[in-house]
Amino acid sequence: MRRLIGIVGGLGPLASTRFLSSIYRQFRDVPEQQTPRIVLYSDPTFPDRTTHFLRGEEDEILAQAVRTTESLLTLGVDHLLFCCYTIHRIAPRLPAHVLERFVSLLDLAVDAGLESQGKVLLLEPPEVMTKKIKRAVTDTETEVRYDRERKPGVANLLELLSVATGTPPETLAEQYSQYGPLKADTAAAVVEFVRPLHERFRELAADPGYVDDVLVKGADKAEAVAAATLARARSAMGLLPRSPG
Repeated sequence: MRRLIGIVGGLGPLASTRFLSSIYRQFRDVPEQQTPRIVLYSDPTFPDRTTHFLRGEEDEILAQAVRTTESLLTLGVDHLLFCCYTIHRIAPRLPAHVLERFVSLLDLAVDAGLESQGKVLLLEPPEVMTKKIKRAVTDTETEVRYDRERKPGVANLLELLSVATGTPPETLAEQYSQYGPLKADTAAAVVEFVRPLHERFRELAADPGYVDDVLVKGADKAEAVAAATLARARSAMGLLPRSPG
């Protein structure tokens, strides 16, 4: 019997149904009897993850996550996953027997990105970025010229190099007679171009307290700005104001 997948959903009920639908759409060309066996546990009573995490209040969400995953385990699921990226923050705190079956959507997303061909991700390691660019598909010719219609692969390289150096792609094309040097220079230029982004990202990653503080201040500012609009909308709809507490 095929493995049973358990999905903790309801953290955005409609998003959960779309997620389930996206899985089955991958199997449109096979008989329904060969599609995955899935149990969707939709529980929209989970507290707001962003608000609780910003306040450092994770225990309530963790307790509910444990209850729902335990319920799925009693049904005999082989794999568990959360249909919500935000809640992955508490994943490392799940019980060991749950983690044994847990599949991280974050890990899957990162792995898919790093293994993707033809896409250069801004935050991927420089060596991975360099490897991808040097392996870029061009064509069977040897002439370097900027021709997006007939030589799209070469044009992509020239456009990347143009963005990184500020030199028009047509001008850059005149400086190369082989693809190898073009790929090497493009890789080096792109790595250098995104270096400030990588450095800033590392700074922020090393100071999560600062990031949390910025998020809290931003949320407070957005709430203050939206308060007047919300009050007008409530008044226009005839809704009573919320009672304190």
